Amino acid sequence: MTTQDETRQNTTQAVSPELVEVDPTTVQIGTNVRLDARLDKAFVASIKARGVLLPIRAYRNADGVIVAVDGQRRTLAAVEAGLASIPAYVSASPEDAERIVDQLAANDHRAALTAGEHAAAFEQLAGFGLSAAQIAKRTGHKRAQVDAGLVAVASEQARDALSKHVDLTIDQAAGLAEVDDDPDDVARLLDALPRGQFEHELQRIRDGRAEAQARALLTDTLTAAGVTVIDRPGYDDRSYAQLSHLKGDKGGIDPTEHAQCPGHAAYIVRGYGDDLVESVYVCTNWRKHGHQDRYASTSSKPKAADMTESEREAAKAERRDVIESNKAWKSAETVRRQWVTKFLTRKTAPKGAAAFIATALFYNTQGLNGHGVESVAETFTGHRGGYADATAQSAIDKATEGRATVLALGYALAAAEAATGTHSWREVNKRTASYLTFLADQGYTLSPVEERAAGVKKKRTRTAKPQADDGQSDAQ
Repeated sequence: MTTQDETRQNTTQAVSPELVEVDPTTVQIGTNVRLDARLDKAFVASIKARGVLLPIRAYRNADGVIVAVDGQRRTLAAVEAGLASIPAYVSASPEDAERIVDQLAANDHRAALTAGEHAAAFEQLAGFGLSAAQIAKRTGHKRAQVDAGLVAVASEQARDALSKHVDLTIDQAAGLAEVDDDPDDVARLLDALPRGQFEHELQRIRDGRAEAQARALLTDTLTAAGVTVIDRPGYDDRSYAQLSHLKGDKGGIDPTEHAQCPGHAAYIVRGYGDDLVESVYVCTNWRKHGHQDRYASTSSKPKAADMTESEREAAKAERRDVIESNKAWKSAETVRRQWVTKFLTRKTAPKGAAAFIATALFYNTQGLNGHGVESVAETFTGHRGGYADATAQSAIDKATEGRATVLALGYALAAAEAATGTHSWREVNKRTASYLTFLADQGYTLSPVEERAAGVKKKRTRTAKPQADDGQSDAQ
C-alpha cells in the first residue's frame, strides 16, 4: 500500500459524521452522474420559499472544502435562490466507484409523488384550513392544479381511479369527477385512458351532455308554444316533410302559417355555429293535408320506395355515420384547438416548424387570408394580425428569433385550422392531412375521426407523454 493510500485510509477512519450549515456558494460540486442539474423555475422558487429540506451529503477534501456527493440540484438552486446556508451531512470521503454507485442508487430509486398523492396532500392542507390559493402559493403548484386536485378527491370514483391508475393525471381525475354521476361515462373515460383518447372522450361526453340539456330546454320551449315535439323521422319515412321543402307563398311554408295544420310538429337536431340544437318544423302527413313538394320536379334523389332493402340499409348506415362523425369532429375540434393554443406558448420553434411555414407561404397563400383565420389566430396566439392589430407587431418586435418563429407558425396553423370543418373527415384533403400530421408529430393524439381526415390507414399508437408536475417533487 502506498503512503497516499495509507493517508487516505487514516483520514477516512478519523472522520466522524456531522450535520452542519454551510454557505452553498462555497460548496464544491464533485463528480456527478447527473450531467445537467436541470434547474427549473418552480424548483428554485420552492427552495427559496421553503429552504433545502433534505441535507446534501458531502465530505471535506484535503483543503477542508466541502464537496457535495449527493445534492447537486439543491446546492445550485440554493445559490440561485440566494440562500445564506443549507444543511449538509458531512462524512468520510467515499471511494470514487462507491460515490458513483451511491449517486445512481439515490436517483434511480427515488420515486416521484403520484397524482393521487398530490391530490391527497391538497385535501389534507384544505383540511387544515388553507384555501386553494394559499395551497398553491405555499406549495408552488399552479392554482388550477390545486383546484383540480380538490375536485378529484371529493369524488369517490375519481379518488378510486387515482389509487388504481398511476398514469392518471390530476386534470384527468377532475374530468372523472365531472361525470361521476354516470357509471357508463366513467367507464368510457377509463377505457379511453390507455389508448391516449381520454381528453377526446371527455370532450365528447361534455358535448353530449350540453346537447342533451339544450334539447330538453328547447323541448320545453316548443311544448309551451303548443308545438308537438316528435322524434326525428326515419330516412325512408315519406309521410313526413320539412316545411321548408313544401310549397308556400314564398318558397317553403312558414311555421307560423302552418301552426293550425293538424300535422304541425317539430323535431330537434344538432345545431350549427353557436347553437347546440335547433328545431326542424314538419308536417306529419303532408299529402293528406294538401301540401305539395316544392322540389318534386327537380329532385333526382331516389325515393326510399324505389330502393332495394340493401340500398335502404346502406343509406341509413351512411346517415348514421354522418351524424356520429360530425359530432366527433366538433368534439375533437375543441380538444385540438385547446392543445394547439397551449402548444404555441412555447419560446422556441419545434422541429418541422420552418417547413410548415414555408409550405403555407408557397402553396397556401390564399388560405392565409381565408375566412375565419384571424379569429382562430387570436385564439391560438392572442393576436388577430393585420394592420389594425398593433399588439401583434409589438409582440413580434419584442420576440426572440425563436418566439417570432412560433408566432409565424401560429398564424400558419390558424389558417389550416380555419379551413377545417365537419366536411374534413369525409375525404382526405392534402392541406388538412398535413396539418393534422404535423400536430401528431408534435405529440398531439389524433382522435379516430381526425385520423380519417389525415388519411391514417392504421390507427396511430402513441403513448401520451406525462406532463411534468408544476410543483416541487418529494425529492430535492
